[in-house]
Amino acid sequence: MNILLVSLDNSEKARIGGKHIHQELLKIGWERAGHSVDTVYPKGKTLWIRKAFRRLLRILKICDPFKNFYASVNDNRKQIEKGIADALRKKNYQFISVQDVLAAVTVKSAFQKVDKKIPVIMTLHGYFSRESVNYGNFSSDEQQRIMDFGMGLEKEASEFVDGIITVDTRIKQYVLTHFRYQKPIQMICNAIDDTRFFPVDSKTQLDLRKKINLVNDRKILLVARRLVKKNGVLYAVEAIKILKDSGFLLEMPLKLLIVGRGPEQKSIQTFIQNNGLSNWVEMVGIVPHRLIDSYYKSADIILMPSTLSDDIEEATSLSMLEGLACGKPVIASAIGGLKEVICDRVNGLLVEDKNPAAIADSIAKVLRDESFRTRIEKNAYLYAKNNCGYFEHSLKFLDFFEEISRKKGSNLRH
Repeated sequence: MNILLVSLDNSEKARIGGKHIHQELLKIGWERAGHSVDTVYPKGKTLWIRKAFRRLLRILKICDPFKNFYASVNDNRKQIEKGIADALRKKNYQFISVQDVLAAVTVKSAFQKVDKKIPVIMTLHGYFSRESVNYGNFSSDEQQRIMDFGMGLEKEASEFVDGIITVDTRIKQYVLTHFRYQKPIQMICNAIDDTRFFPVDSKTQLDLRKKINLVNDRKILLVARRLVKKNGVLYAVEAIKILKDSGFLLEMPLKLLIVGRGPEQKSIQTFIQNNGLSNWVEMVGIVPHRLIDSYYKSADIILMPSTLSDDIEEATSLSMLEGLACGKPVIASAIGGLKEVICDRVNGLLVEDKNPAAIADSIAKVLRDESFRTRIEKNAYLYAKNNCGYFEHSLKFLDFFEEISRKKGSNLRH
């Protein structure tokens, strides 16, 4: 079977988030199953030059933020539309997998150019309009303009595609409610590369810590997230302050590593400096993907302090799943896809979002109670082993495609 994978994120050039890894693992899984997979991603150098120029204009407050956002969307669409059309002229595909709203509406435009109609299945990793607002610094008027524009694209995409896969139940409900969607839709949680993320013994953990220059005399807490409002990283730092003020850090030396960057970085750095936390919190920045599994294996606890922000809830975070796969206790906010995976005090710990005191209490519980920690670690690994392997995950997508194929009166698997 020939499959075309289309996305506005080029995971061949950068692997910096769950969506990028998802795309690459799907491709590997489908090829392992014997299928041919081609990709269309933005690749042009001029696109990055234009983005940098618009970013400069935004910083200098020369351009209208909405016009800048609109231009960025159109640049991305133009980048991949020609690639889609060229691919469709060269090869017959049994279906197209689009990984975002913009990819879907661009495939629609490409179909009009080449006069083709192939089953299109869209994977939704989040909320396009709401996340566009959440990730930026816009006035209330600008936010509304972006929401209106984005919701129009979401509606167009949902009406065009033949089926939708969401990575958690709440996103599925969002599609059903906001767009009155009546075509096939299925929730399939994210997966991880189980050839890279797995538990290691204490000696290997110490060796890995030396490799990435971590101290061996402290417990390591890890937050590997983009620094945006919805990921709530500041609440993890506030939890460390609570542990410091209570005297716990004298009893149990630890260090919180923050891997990632984003618009919330400055406020987090300011909080660390103002509260004298530099000895216990380190902002690592971006880590090359080839090293990220070493950080998970080196850690003792993974923190997922996500929050409900701009009506966005965390989906089945890749960071959470990678932590589970490495057999680590994951402390996560009880929202969105996090609470669909974590069973409190069974394979992880759930806390109220925006509650640093609850995060602090959970950290202390895990580090003080060895038998509790050991049980959580074992159950975390077993959950990931039984539910999160990338190959089995890729086959679930093929099953959904086959279901749509039957409804359209053809057989995709041949």
